[in-house]
Formats: sequence, structure tokens, C-alpha cells
Amino acid sequence: MRIGTWNLNLRWGEQHRELLLRQNCDVWLLTEVPPKAVNPKGIIAGLHCHLSSEAMDRKQYWAAVLSLEALSPLPDPHPASAAAIINRHYVLFHDPALEKCPGGASLGWRHLFGADCGNGCNPLEKTAEIRLGLGRGLESGPCRDRQRWQ
Repeated sequence: MRIGTWNLNLRWGEQHRELLLRQNCDVWLLTEVPPKAVNPKGIIAGLHCHLSSEAMDRKQYWAAVLSLEALSPLPDPHPASAAAIINRHYVLFHDPALEKCPGGASLGWRHLFGADCGNGCNPLEKTAEIRLGLGRGLESGPCRDRQRWQ
């Protein structure tokens, strides 16, 4: 299975659509997906799509799972994640660097170096909390009887 990842950063145009198709990926994991990328049938660039349940400050979706094959959307274990079954494979995508601290401050990439994002939020603890929540989603979801890789 060929998997591609891309932070669209709220950008979308014909060149983005062409690149997605030209790479011949079976699955795309996208972040910061602009609403204009999604057609009325819920498809992006001709690919089946499942979007995160919540949007970011600029109204873009946190995450999306795209597939050449039909996918079955699943309840997302976190508002900034997207989960689906594709050809009997459970796909869960979440970018913890996009998570928000209490009060709405964005963690951004600086959390990787342990910087405080304000509002009393410790970014490393917040990321660990998110991963634990995602893990609980896996344990109660379709992979509960399978070995989970960290």
C-alpha cells in the first residue's frame, strides 16, 4: 500500500489535485484541508474521503483520509483525527502538533522542543494525553483484537 502525507495549509487549486493523482498513492493522509477541496459528494480530487469531525480556526479540517478504494468512515477517537476502514485495514490519522491547549492556544511545532504554549498547558503532557486517547479508541474500535504497534 502506497501512502502519502501532505499538509495543505488551507491551500487548494488544480495543481494540488493533479499532484495528488500523479503520485499514485493508495491512501493520502492530509492535514489543514480547505473546505473548497471537498466536492458536494464528499470527494477530494476523485478520491474517497473522510474528514475530521472538527475544523481549525481558519475553518480548514484538521485531518483527512483519502483512498482510491471506497472507504468506511469510523467514529473519530479525537476531534482532530480521521479514522476509516480501507480494504480491511484500519487507518487512523492524527497530527498531535495541531492539537489545541486549553483556552485555544495552538501547540504548533514548538511543542516538540518542550516549549510552553501558555494557559498552563504543558505541550508534552498534552501530546501524551492525546496519544493515550487515540490508543483507547483503537482498543475499543475495530483493532481491539489485533496487536497494536507504537
